[in-house]
Amino acid sequence: MNNRTKRILNRYVIPPLAFTLIYLISLTLKVVEIGGDIREKVEKDREPIICAFWHGRMFYYPYAFYKSPIRPSVLVSPSGDGEVIARVLKLFRFGLVRGSSYKKSVAALRRMVNVIKGGSSVVLIADGSRGPLYKFQPGAPILAKLTGRPVVLTSTSYSRYWTISSWDKMIIPKPFSTVALIYDHPVSVPSDCDDECLERTRKELEDRLRSITDQVDEYFTKA
Repeated sequence: MNNRTKRILNRYVIPPLAFTLIYLISLTLKVVEIGGDIREKVEKDREPIICAFWHGRMFYYPYAFYKSPIRPSVLVSPSGDGEVIARVLKLFRFGLVRGSSYKKSVAALRRMVNVIKGGSSVVLIADGSRGPLYKFQPGAPILAKLTGRPVVLTSTSYSRYWTISSWDKMIIPKPFSTVALIYDHPVSVPSDCDDECLERTRKELEDRLRSITDQVDEYFTKA
């Protein structure tokens, strides 16, 4: 495949197909919420939050936010793969912040701060775009410190799903299965939080997100 063909596919073919696949599968799912009062309060308050979830649990969230009054922005890599993701997210009406958490991370963080101070929520992938799996990256607590806005953790699980053989163990729900969403109470970070405090907070967020992920998985194993 030459570069021109690949560029056409990545820009004009794959994004609408991915959007359609995610939308149609998500539309068939029965939804169960754990901690739905937390989501309702966030939507009612309309104040910016920093939402974080694992990379491998992201499938349902584009549709969930598409149906929500919250219109968050997402940090998306400027790479070729990032361009595909960006175009899919634009179809789901997400705002985009182009940048990398690995290269020029300070510039990317500055853009996210500006988005939040402008009144919009942001979404961060907790374990980043490269992992390691379930290793909470430091971006969310730093962003919370700089903006004064809380981190809200969330995770998903499904009654029936496929698992992709990738570093993130991505799970994709089977049509007409049940999706369980869980939300954790907001975590704030003081503006005077030093490096040691930030690391404690990062570890706390990692432990809490792992815990609620186990909890939402148990919803089906115990059913």
